[in-house]
Amino acid sequence: MEQNKPVENPSFDITFATFEDSGQYTCSAKDYQSTVHSQPINLTVIGGVPVVSVKDITVTIGYGHDVTLDCSIISDPPDIIVYWQKEHNGTTTNLTSNNPGIGGSAARKPSLTIKEAKEFDAGIYICFALNAVGLARSNEINLTVEGGMIYQIFNV
Repeated sequence: MEQNKPVENPSFDITFATFEDSGQYTCSAKDYQSTVHSQPINLTVIGGVPVVSVKDITVTIGYGHDVTLDCSIISDPPDIIVYWQKEHNGTTTNLTSNNPGIGGSAARKPSLTIKEAKEFDAGIYICFALNAVGLARSNEINLTVEGGMIYQIFNV
């Protein structure tokens, strides 16, 4: 039977620290009789790839209605580029505020607004943010558009 050997230089390494690693850390040591704790150490990570998050992962909208896909970004250094990707039937399309019928998708307003949603707007959407450190992406949002032009004509 092997005895526990004392640890002379305990340490904790964080490789490629991100914003999520910021916080308070405490070292604990335990023997057969007691547990002792070090003084807390505060870690603040400055700079890193953006943290990109979305509010919903499933969104359903009626045909012809406007819809906003919410995206929030925490970035230091500040965002340089924000864009969205749409995946539908094996095709990936990059979306920016320069696309017709699209609003937002910019550093100051990263959420994506689709004006008068149509069937072809349905698909998987992902928000991206690029800063000087690197590129990050959100979780996927599955957008479903219910109804259609024929549905709209008969429900007038």
